Amino acid sequence: MPPNTTSLLQPLDQGIIRCVKASYPRQVLKMFRAAIDADPKLQVRNCLKSFSIADEITFIKAAMDELKPETVNACWKNLWSKAVNDFKGFPGIDGEVKKIIQTAREVGGEGFVDMIDEEI
Repeated sequence: MPPNTTSLLQPLDQGIIRCVKASYPRQVLKMFRAAIDADPKLQVRNCLKSFSIADEITFIKAAMDELKPETVNACWKNLWSKAVNDFKGFPGIDGEVKKIIQTAREVGGEGFVDMIDEEI
């Protein structure tokens, strides 16, 4: 296979995985925030200790459920442009990064309060 063809040959890589990776951390941080709101004495480390594979699967599903049909359709632009309807670009992750940082700061705790965009 020629180099640099992954995004052409695997079109869902570029769009779907990117969107899921942007949504997943926000889902996890929302869970941390809810747990800490329920018990203000709870620390982020204890939330991490209680995080299970079942939780992870639930958050991945929630991130997948947030995908819009337009996003899935847009993934085919490079390989099969005639199949793409009204391509407006992939949703920017800048908004997701800002949501993640906002939620992380609300959670608080070591490493979350001073989180910056580049860390996401």
